[in-house]
Amino acid sequence: MEQKETKQNNWYNKTWLVLLLCFVFFPIGLFALWINSSISKVWKIVITILVILFLAIVFSDNTKTSTTSKKENIAIDNKTEKEHQIVFDVPSLLNKNIDEIRKDLGQPIDKEMLEPTKVQMDMNFEEWDNNFEKNGYSLLVTFNPQTRKVIDFFLSTTTSEKIDNIDKILMIGNLESNSSDYKLKTIIALKSKEITGIKITPN
Repeated sequence: MEQKETKQNNWYNKTWLVLLLCFVFFPIGLFALWINSSISKVWKIVITILVILFLAIVFSDNTKTSTTSKKENIAIDNKTEKEHQIVFDVPSLLNKNIDEIRKDLGQPIDKEMLEPTKVQMDMNFEEWDNNFEKNGYSLLVTFNPQTRKVIDFFLSTTTSEKIDNIDKILMIGNLESNSSDYKLKTIIALKSKEITGIKITPN
């Protein structure tokens, strides 16, 4: 009689404790469930299925959250990397005149040749250019000295490095190949047939 009472008082025969362990610490909980003498076999099967479904939902949500978090981090890293690689944000300059562009990019390297001479202006020169250099790249801005309006841009390198990847130049200028705001034209050297840069014409 005493042995039977002791067996009933074992922790794994306490139904409330077994059910709690099934969801809090399921390995021990499930073990205790199946050696519990006060719970019927049918209920043991039902509880086991419920525990498995519960765990599947929890792990599924954790996996989705982890995957989403990784994708967001990758997107942020890619955006940050792209921002670091942009040297001249050409799209932001499209609707600005040459004076506004000088304020944004700083003084061109042309120095005393920033503007046509008075004689040239009297001859109604319609095109002039300013060259801006930064981080090994050059942005040549062609403008009308009479109206100050920009005609086009030419993005290239200032080094002897060959341009073998047009996508890299597009990234340097924050440009897209299919934008409706401007036209792109790849300029190729006649003799070497190498890419020298990209011409950007506002629409």
